Amino acid sequence: MSQSGNMGVTTTNSCQRRGIGIDKFTSVGNEAQIGAVDILDYLRDDPHTTCVMMYIEGIDDGRRFLDVARKTAAVKPVVVLRTG
Repeated sequence: MSQSGNMGVTTTNSCQRRGIGIDKFTSVGNEAQIGAVDILDYLRDDPHTTCVMMYIEGIDDGRRFLDVARKTAAVKPVVVLRTG
């Protein structure tokens, strides 16, 4: 998941070259209708997702993010690259 389309595509291409499988890629952009935390919450229960990697430029509701991240990290790895 990425808040930047360019970083998401670059990372996806890099993983593909290295033989690292990616089941899903989402870019939430300006988060007008759905945000990174919503996607993270969804991926926690997705049976095809074994690890979540996030490129995050900013979080509006830090408390909700930490709550969802803790719940998700309890069942699968969550890797967050925070920039900005």
